[in-house]
Amino acid sequence: MTCEFDLEVVKMRQEFGIYVFRFFKMYDPYYVIVDDQIPCMEMSDGRPVPFFSKCANPHLFWVSLVEKAYAKLHGRYFALNGGTTDEALEDLVGVPVENCFIDNGTTMTDKTTLFNCIKTICYNHCVIGCKLDFEMFPSTDPLEKQKVYSKAKSLGL
Repeated sequence: MTCEFDLEVVKMRQEFGIYVFRFFKMYDPYYVIVDDQIPCMEMSDGRPVPFFSKCANPHLFWVSLVEKAYAKLHGRYFALNGGTTDEALEDLVGVPVENCFIDNGTTMTDKTTLFNCIKTICYNHCVIGCKLDFEMFPSTDPLEKQKVYSKAKSLGL
């Protein structure tokens, strides 16, 4: 299936608050059209803030638009809860995603193999995603999990 959009038509629609996004499901492209009306909540100072995802820069709202289109593809916002990083990457770029698990090197990917894998991925200009999967560490106490998450967040991971 091919679907081409005239760039001028897309630009004209953006002027009117209409955006077109392309996602993939089972590697087939799906085009989703959304408006620029983002669900917001009002802060105590009266300022509206997007209810779901938002950019760190309050003057940009592309993250909210992508999320709105992705939610529309799946039927509603709450359908996005519980998805995985690899599913989202496949839907965004339309190519298969591989997982690489990291631990102390005894049962999963050792650091040499991981380095070579990342080097190959970069050489081939592929997309790289990263996630912290606490389900892989069931023995870790919840307070310790929160400390690790906070540390990763402070490092921008």
